[in-house]
Amino acid sequence: MEAMKIVLIGAGQIGSRHLQGLAKLQIPCEISVYDPSEQALTTAQQRFYEVADGASTPRLLSSSKMDALPKIADMAVIATNSDTRLTAMRELLSRTRVRKILLEKFLFNSFADFEEAEKLLAKFAVEAWVNCPRRLFPQYRYVKDLMNRDESPLTMRVEGANWGLASNAVHFLDLFSFISGENHFDLDASGVDAIPVESKRKGFVELSGRIEGSSRSGRLAFSLESKRVGPLSVSLSFESSRGKIRVNETAGSFELLAVDSKDDLKEVFAMPRQSELSGKIAEAILTGSDCGLPSYCESAEIHKALLRLFTAHLAKYGTSSERIPIT
Repeated sequence: MEAMKIVLIGAGQIGSRHLQGLAKLQIPCEISVYDPSEQALTTAQQRFYEVADGASTPRLLSSSKMDALPKIADMAVIATNSDTRLTAMRELLSRTRVRKILLEKFLFNSFADFEEAEKLLAKFAVEAWVNCPRRLFPQYRYVKDLMNRDESPLTMRVEGANWGLASNAVHFLDLFSFISGENHFDLDASGVDAIPVESKRKGFVELSGRIEGSSRSGRLAFSLESKRVGPLSVSLSFESSRGKIRVNETAGSFELLAVDSKDDLKEVFAMPRQSELSGKIAEAILTGSDCGLPSYCESAEIHKALLRLFTAHLAKYGTSSERIPIT
């Protein structure tokens, strides 16, 4: 079997974890990594070889120059920050013929970038997905199955502290979309804290507070809250006529309080790391199977709803409405 070619753009924190996942691929492949930072490339290589198992390890090529990328690739992963993702996509597609791309979130931080990205994907006939992987977690697949056995109203909540409302709300809205089958939401930012704080990523900001919303069908109501003070914590609750489910991601606990108490359930679980997911996702994409992630079109709708909300909120404090510092 001829080795498949994978391109990874961005070798930072999340990119290097994708690379660790790709190191575990059991199909013949060659991985080309691009990042302008030699330091990032060195760290990514070290992480790759920490998990590589020898004989079946994909061949790894890395470069700080985009011209070194192959002319043809079977798949690409773009794991840059939001403000450079469109440029990375544009430059990749101008150099490399690739038909399948996995994009990191937050997709883009301006509406103009969304518009151009959609044109590029259409022009080059690219199939794209967005890395919102909670859809893949068994506990949330169980929630989806249980909560959709009838058409009763759904209530979903995320609570916790310091989990990053600006950068990570999209993960939970995507999860709500997956569980409910809804993709169009009305959002209310009146509970978002007034002043943004510096993000751990230089040049970006983070938000805290509460977002409330509902699906336009009226079936789903939800809230997302990240308090500014306190240790990192994330817990979710889901409620319908079938009962109530509580998922504490920080503690790794899953609890079902069913309408019929004999069906009550308590379990513990471990949140999968990105390095444990990327190889499985890539193999599904490369072999034409369902990778389980949202398509670009699905995810773009949710991203744009959040972008509208964040743009309006940050404009109150002097941030340009053309491009906001969120990734």
